[in-house]
Amino acid sequence: MNLPAHIQAALGIGTPATDEQLYDAVGGWPVSRSAFGLSSEDFCAAASEADSGVEIIDLSPLKRMPDNWNYLELILDGSREGFGVQTPKPGLGVPPTQTGQALVKGWFADSSIVVDDTAIHEGLLLRGMASVPKHRDFSRRLIETWADVYPLLEGSNVPPPWVTQNQIIMFRGSRILSAESPGLRYENLFIEAVSEVKAKWRYLSLYRIL
Repeated sequence: MNLPAHIQAALGIGTPATDEQLYDAVGGWPVSRSAFGLSSEDFCAAASEADSGVEIIDLSPLKRMPDNWNYLELILDGSREGFGVQTPKPGLGVPPTQTGQALVKGWFADSSIVVDDTAIHEGLLLRGMASVPKHRDFSRRLIETWADVYPLLEGSNVPPPWVTQNQIIMFRGSRILSAESPGLRYENLFIEAVSEVKAKWRYLSLYRIL
């Protein structure tokens, strides 16, 4: 496995590294648990995915600071098209395993996600897109919109499912992704629904798709 220079320095390991060498190095690096919230096994699994290049990672600042670790992934036809992670202020505990593994992938792509080799940088949107996407523009816009509106919806009395759950699943032939009637732009209606704070207007956007 090929390791970026900043990861070699943090773990005290050279490159290329075998799976066993990486496992041993992570086991002696307490930040894996204190910052990423991961066991050595979970960390190495994420590192292997990062090394495979199946996803393209980018970082950007959030417009609003979230109250917690937030994660969402878009599943199209059974495979992950993209995912997003929002990083909150310190002091909220370690991220859940799935979120921590996404952060490892972000760290492989950009050293700035870890501050002083001890903590996750706050106020970031980490976005991963499939390297061979089916609907890249839609996925990027959806993750970005979700990140912008999530802090406004997480305190709602009845928050929508893209706030309470961590997956949006769409199947082959979904009207939202249909190219048969491009003038209708169903994907725009769906993103409009995701971004709407008021429940009645969110319902209207979804109704227009139906």
